[in-house]
Amino acid sequence: MKAKVRPPGNTTYDYLIVIDFEATCQENNLNYNHEIIEFPAVLVDCHSREIVRNTVHVHVFTISVDHFH
Repeated sequence: MKAKVRPPGNTTYDYLIVIDFEATCQENNLNYNHEIIEFPAVLVDCHSREIVRNTVHVHVFTISVDHFH
């Protein structure tokens, strides 16, 4: 199925944030508990279809629950 793409300027929204979640992984292990470690994003102008702000990186750090006891 092909996606239907509207022409630039014909949209309900002004901007979209496109996020690429990156996680830990382990090859050939279906029971691996993945953790999101980073989610870079770009801000896209829906009218011009141009990237307004490129690559905002957010890094995620895991803190043990025991840390708060």
